[in-house]
Amino acid sequence: MIQWNRSSHSEIEDSIFAIMSKLAFQHQAVNLGQGYPDFDGPSWVKEAACKAIMEKPNQYANMAGIYSLRCALAEKYSVLYGVDYNPDSEITITNGASEALYLTLSALCKPGDEVIIFEPAYDVYAPIIRRAGATPVGVQLQPPSFSFSVNNLVSSLSKRTRAILINTPHNPTGRVFNSGELTAIQKMCVQHNLIAITDEVYEHLIFEGNHISLASLDGMRERTVTISSTAKTFSMTGWKIGYILAPAEATDLMRKLHQLVCFCVAKPLQHGMAEAVQNWQRAVTPLMKKLRHNRDLLVQGLEDIGFEVYAPQGTFFLIANYAHQSNMKDNDFAVHLIKQTQGVATIPVSGFYLNPQKAPQTLLRFCFAKEEETLVEGLARLKKIMK
Repeated sequence: MIQWNRSSHSEIEDSIFAIMSKLAFQHQAVNLGQGYPDFDGPSWVKEAACKAIMEKPNQYANMAGIYSLRCALAEKYSVLYGVDYNPDSEITITNGASEALYLTLSALCKPGDEVIIFEPAYDVYAPIIRRAGATPVGVQLQPPSFSFSVNNLVSSLSKRTRAILINTPHNPTGRVFNSGELTAIQKMCVQHNLIAITDEVYEHLIFEGNHISLASLDGMRERTVTISSTAKTFSMTGWKIGYILAPAEATDLMRKLHQLVCFCVAKPLQHGMAEAVQNWQRAVTPLMKKLRHNRDLLVQGLEDIGFEVYAPQGTFFLIANYAHQSNMKDNDFAVHLIKQTQGVATIPVSGFYLNPQKAPQTLLRFCFAKEEETLVEGLARLKKIMK
């Protein structure tokens, strides 16, 4: 008898997203938990990819990514954030931001290191950090504003701290870190010689405030790994086109791992995204009009039902508190909502914490990157359930 389960991979648990989406499918619930649109991205981006399929060689791409996409990204970051990157040695195209995070943390951390993350935190951070042999250290964002205490951040430091991972705009809270918060992070990184890893996949999905790329602050360009993705900006999560912008030495380390993990990313889709990045405002302007309408619709609808809603500054997520309606814990309450005759799927927020038992217990994450009729149906179902 073969014993299959012998590797350290056996410690990795199923994600809360997979669990809730499976239940939603089984019970035919309206899925407001899935973190991706139920509508498609721009046709002109798809046409560029189709043209590449028909007219260009469909062979392996350059391991670092096609040159036109890397150049488009270099131009965008120079214009928007005033940060210059060499497309030859400092920009790498990855299979989504998840691979980018895996490459970064695996290449730059070693056993015994610590990496600071802000909780609630996207649920792939901690497992990847642990796979690198490092330890995630949480700093909590406090509701309802989901800001953090600089004193708590400083107290999370130790002699083993290697890096700090910042996600802004932030999933799941929708918080956009402000200049004061990012300056505090900047000062800490410079003073203690830390690496900053930024997850900026929602950089263009902002309703209030402005996105500040941490690498643009004084002294940060040479110590920051910027990770982002085309998936959310262009509503094409299935294409899995992410990227890393980092100093050449760090990029070299990550590319060596990238060649072992997957070598390269689908070439025709990269051509499509090169066209998209060069014309990003053409996609973002109508998308943000739609998302702002959806956000306002969902906020008002949930408040009418009795939820306390923390309206997001960015992303396409919001968090709602049901403490006045039930004393069930969030995981149980989320399952309860799904299993109704006409159910609704959400994501319990405790699943975004290192220790779910010490997390807030009455918060749910909703995704509003949906067609209006999906949101209206979901709200109608919730209203019946919560009577």
